[in-house]
Amino acid sequence: IIEILQLEPRLTNYLADLKRQIGGRRAPLRRLLSMLQEYPREAFLAAIALAEKYRLFDLDRLEKMVLREIAHDYFVLALDPENDDD
Repeated sequence: IIEILQLEPRLTNYLADLKRQIGGRRAPLRRLLSMLQEYPREAFLAAIALAEKYRLFDLDRLEKMVLREIAHDYFVLALDPENDDD
């Protein structure tokens, strides 16, 4: 928990609520830390804000929200076959 808060102090409220939901399990906290480290910070925080608003603690859904947020930046497909560089 300390490492998460050192990286992103704005997670204090969400982290406290998540901890109440998961009890003593550590795996969800490790997963949240991994997501915090791997995904762009603003997309991650936008997903956290929505998760807080709706009291969502399912980390699979949270990750999908982050991926949806970054999809237009990182997963752009070229649709024009004439401009294919192959």
